[in-house]
Amino acid sequence: MTDVSVTSLLDRDAIRGLMDRYCLALFAADARLLHALYWPGAHEEHGDYRGTAEGFVEQLAPILRQRISTVACLAYRTIDFVSSTEAEAHGFGHITVVSGPSEARTSALLATRYDDLVEKRDGEWRIRQRTASLIFKREL
Repeated sequence: MTDVSVTSLLDRDAIRGLMDRYCLALFAADARLLHALYWPGAHEEHGDYRGTAEGFVEQLAPILRQRISTVACLAYRTIDFVSSTEAEAHGFGHITVVSGPSEARTSALLATRYDDLVEKRDGEWRIRQRTASLIFKREL
């Protein structure tokens, strides 16, 4: 196996690990971890939100903290390398959310498509641009 092939496999694994940490950040309602997944100046399009990733995290953090449980699973179907330091990653996620007090608890399942441009700097992969499109939301 060539060095390029090994590097490609390691980079794909690192990008998948980045997405695993995204799921962990949602589960733990950890805004600091969520913020660390994006490069400074990254752009986010998520539902009605259009702007910086930092602004998105600031908007999302209090919502996550109010939830009882958020469990996410992302599956990246394609990771296409644009260069040795840029890749387009496309995948789908299922997110289950439980919120509200026990007498008025609600649950929902969301399916989302993620289209990311990720970038490697100093050996680390992070999100530079994300478009998240809701496919469906079902109350449970």
